[in-house]
Amino acid sequence: MRNSFLPLSLAACLMGGSLLPAQSRNVTLLSHVNKHGRYNDCWGYVAPNGTEYALLGTTTGLSILNLKNPSKPVEVGFFRGATSTWRDIKTYKNYVYVVTEARGVGMRIFDMSKPDSPRLVNSGWGRSIYRNCHDIYIDTKEGVAYLCGTNVGMVVADVRANPVNPKYLMTWRGNYIHDLHVQDGYAHVAEIYVNRYHILDVRGVRNTPPVIKSLGSVRAPGSRYCHNAWATKDNNYAMSTNEAAGGPVGIYDIRNKLAPKLIATFRGNPKGAPSAIPHNVYSRDRVGHMSHYTEGYRTFDISTPSKPVEVGYYDTWSGSSRGYNGDWGCFPFFPSGIVILSDIQSGLYVVRPKSIATKYGKGTAGTGGRTPTMNAFGAAYLGNPSFALHVANAKPNSGGVLVVGGKAGNLNISGLTINVELFNPSPILIAAGTNSQGIAHLNAPIPSSSSLNNVVLYSQFLVLDPGGSFGMSGTRGLKLTLFAK
Repeated sequence: MRNSFLPLSLAACLMGGSLLPAQSRNVTLLSHVNKHGRYNDCWGYVAPNGTEYALLGTTTGLSILNLKNPSKPVEVGFFRGATSTWRDIKTYKNYVYVVTEARGVGMRIFDMSKPDSPRLVNSGWGRSIYRNCHDIYIDTKEGVAYLCGTNVGMVVADVRANPVNPKYLMTWRGNYIHDLHVQDGYAHVAEIYVNRYHILDVRGVRNTPPVIKSLGSVRAPGSRYCHNAWATKDNNYAMSTNEAAGGPVGIYDIRNKLAPKLIATFRGNPKGAPSAIPHNVYSRDRVGHMSHYTEGYRTFDISTPSKPVEVGYYDTWSGSSRGYNGDWGCFPFFPSGIVILSDIQSGLYVVRPKSIATKYGKGTAGTGGRTPTMNAFGAAYLGNPSFALHVANAKPNSGGVLVVGGKAGNLNISGLTINVELFNPSPILIAAGTNSQGIAHLNAPIPSSSSLNNVVLYSQFLVLDPGGSFGMSGTRGLKLTLFAK
């Protein structure tokens, strides 16, 4: 259900801003670490207690850093491995999986059960299956690993039953897959040498025999090198990068999985760097996050997918805007809202973009033990006509209220947690309702008013629910910053 209401600016109270360095816009540098020479990709791990860790690939191994204080990362482990320009990293539960193009070494697996004392628990899975591997993706919901860019095709393994010693399932031998994202039974793959974005149905990988079905594909924009692909959370849109000079990000409408359509392209710093090369792109809450080599980290709004808008950047490279230098990777999925970057020459950067809204406080479960969730839909930049708040997993066909205020709260009313301050200042209350799937899409266009720049808002959605405390269920709080793009 879509609910329209007055702009969030009605709740804007106060807040000042600070000047950013010339090399950035709407992204603040928190820390920088350079200890191990040249670097490649990065990923993140969140411990059960909420502490966040950076997993940083280097030419000679893996560095693991505790980010409890993101201004002062602490390295808790460095594990030397075979020398390689390429190293890729993903996680499943308390385990870290690392692959490399180095020949004959297989996949290394690390145990993060005690995250400040990580252990190597498998020094080379898969050596008898493949010779080298470029990238890995793990479908954490299903517990299936996809090792792509190998010399034999895409190797698929079950990590759910035995994370330390995965079970080989199958090898897909279609076009060479350079990278992929798997979500809800669909694999979004980048076929780099034929420059195509391709959707695969992977729901049958645990069948006997295992089955992967080809669905739709479309030529990626640009002349060559479709490098990586990533779908939005609702499986309606996807993005790909083209790793070539001037190569764009492609944005696709994939609501029909048999016939994906290219609907837009995006280039970071297009006027200042027409020959720059994009690398990897990811989507979080309808905001794109991209490592863009010499143009650093770029973040852009895709709340209207056909009209992407750049909303921030942090440039880690001071040289010319061409070639394979600078920002190799980024990881934008930490709950805290920080983002880590891996620069080939200068190491780890920890930054905080304004384009990410973050959750805080506690939610309150309702009927059936379901706790509603609320996410931002797009970046809250001034003048964004498509910004929204998206509620899911709530009681279907139920009334509710959006609470928007200027301060966070922590009030408990008979077991119901209120995450927005109710009295000083008083919040704005906006009636809304959920549809038959327990979803509410709350349109919240942001006015183009400079007086709102750097205003911080706190919000929560409460649902009428007899199965919840005090007759209601509620989301966690959501903190967002209004900002000029």
